[in-house]
Amino acid sequence: MLLALPLVAISASGQEIPGGEREPDAMINGYVKDANTGGPIEGASVSISGGFWVLEEPNIYLPPERWGGYNSTVTDENGYYEMQCWSGESWVYVYAEGYREYSAQVTIAENEVKQHDIQLEPRPPKTAKVSGYVRDRETGEPIAGAWVNLSNQEEPDWSSVETDEDGYYELTTYPGYCTIDVWVDAYYPYRTTVDLEENEGMTLDFSLKPRPGPDCILYGQIVDVSTGKPVEGAWVYAWNEETYAYGEGRTDGNGRYEIKLVHGYHSMSVWAENYFPYSTVFEIGQGDRLELNVVLKPGGEPSVIYPMREALAPEGWHSMADIMGGDESAKLWYAVDQTTDVTTTPERPVGALVVISIIAALTIMALAYGLRRRS
Repeated sequence: MLLALPLVAISASGQEIPGGEREPDAMINGYVKDANTGGPIEGASVSISGGFWVLEEPNIYLPPERWGGYNSTVTDENGYYEMQCWSGESWVYVYAEGYREYSAQVTIAENEVKQHDIQLEPRPPKTAKVSGYVRDRETGEPIAGAWVNLSNQEEPDWSSVETDEDGYYELTTYPGYCTIDVWVDAYYPYRTTVDLEENEGMTLDFSLKPRPGPDCILYGQIVDVSTGKPVEGAWVYAWNEETYAYGEGRTDGNGRYEIKLVHGYHSMSVWAENYFPYSTVFEIGQGDRLELNVVLKPGGEPSVIYPMREALAPEGWHSMADIMGGDESAKLWYAVDQTTDVTTTPERPVGALVVISIIAALTIMALAYGLRRRS
């Protein structure tokens, strides 16, 4: 693959760098061999990235858009590679199965054919094994479907496996210092670090603590501050700062939402297209139904969240500022009903929140881009 990037920059003294797309103006080639045997390595992936313009002025750092580009190839049966590149400073990367990864910085002159031979160090065989069972700490029952992830910090390697119906797992890696994470829905995650020796078979069992199930409900309505109309399709997220459990919901056509939660102190966020994001905190007790209504302000640059106006607060509601303390200019209105029963259901895993957070962040970026285009 060959990629040329546009170049637009001016040096510290005002020296203008030629604009437009920069074409490859050099060549790099060489042989990739086994460092122990000297034999050629066929099928190694070789790539080059960079091609900074080399300026006479010292201490000039050019941004990424000033790079010449990226190119890659694979070695033939003789371990030989050859590809076009860009003059300037670049990084060469090599990857081959069974070998340690390679990287090196090279400086190439304009119209130069740069020979860069490479020797790769073989990785040791995967002779270290860790295995065991994952069980419920309270009942001792096996946990099927738990993910056991291993990250080898000494000899870069990552592997993952899911426990079977008996809660059994088995992983093989290189000898070295390894971090092991265990994760499954409805349980607290577990992490440990072990030093695995060559030809070692280590038995490592895990007993996971169950997470508490949902025992309260957060509900309410999201409306537009300008029109008072309900905001349909707004995402509402609540993160328990004590247990790290969370819940999420989306408003219906009437702007209403309902989320089952584990009682405790929570952070809350609301996201809706074409509105400022909203954030606050709240505390909810076991068995409570907490009504929390939010008014969103549309458009503009994100700044202070617009509070709910007192005139919109229904009869019998209380100000969060009155109960929890805080600035009267940021009132949030809610009512508490402690008599309603709650049916407990499994919550979403913490890992899923990361995905949702990424989606929310991308949505905000897309919205900001659209606003800039309209302006």
